[in-house]
Parts: sequence; C-alpha cells; structure tokens
Amino acid sequence: MTTVDIAWLAGILEGEGCFQRKDSPSISLAMSDEDVVRKVASLFKRPVNTKKKEFSYHKTQFIVTIHGTAAIEWMFTIYSLMGWRRRRAIIEAIELWKNQHSSFNRETFKCGHSKVSTNTYRGRGDYIICRTCAIARSIRYKKEKQA
Repeated sequence: MTTVDIAWLAGILEGEGCFQRKDSPSISLAMSDEDVVRKVASLFKRPVNTKKKEFSYHKTQFIVTIHGTAAIEWMFTIYSLMGWRRRRAIIEAIELWKNQHSSFNRETFKCGHSKVSTNTYRGRGDYIICRTCAIARSIRYKKEKQA
C-alpha cells in the first residue's frame, strides 16, 4: 500500500465515510459507485455488501465496513489527513475503545463486584460479565416471567 492509497482513502472517507462509536468502533462507506467501494474494500481487506433498490429509481448501494481494532488502526493511520469534524469523531471512537479495553485490566467490574475467576462468566472472545449480577438478573427474569 502506498501513501497515495492512504491519502486517497482519507479523502473518500472525509467526504463519504461514517465513523461510528457506539458498541464497537467502525468505519463504513456506502456509495452507488461500485468501483470506488471495491477499492476501499481491497484496502480494508473486507468484502463488499450490496443494498438492493427500494424503488426502481434508486441506485444500488455498495457498502464496506470495518469494525473493532482494525477500524482503530485505520483511524490512527488517516487521522492527520482528516478535517476537524472527522478528527473529533475519530478521537471519540478511540477513547470509547480504550475505555472498553481498559476494563479488562480492572480489579472490579463496573458494578463494584470483584473481578476474580470465581465471580466471572466468560462469553465469546474476551467478553466477561459479573457472575453475581448475572445470577441476580436471571432470578429477576424468572420472577417476572412467572408473574
């Protein structure tokens, strides 16, 4: 990959990209220009998805999205080439990501319970939850279901 490719990508994402920061940081691009989206997808090493026409006069949209750590890496790469509004979105996404990942290193859960192996349920990947709170939630759910 060349610096020209990175600059081109930054330009496309500045104009048409979407930097999301909700559950997981992501960068997405949705356009009706298939060749442009395919080039971005090749840089991201991701597949292209299509959104079919809702009405006959709408063009088909081509979409590429990258999530998580890979999105953060790209945000760091293109940050200096972006305008102030996109930089702010990138900073927010990175801060959210850092806070989510630093929670794995804490000694307690956000609820305040100890983060020890006897009080930890592991989900998919690195996802962990407080066993005490999970049991309490389960009991509440069963009571609500019985009522």
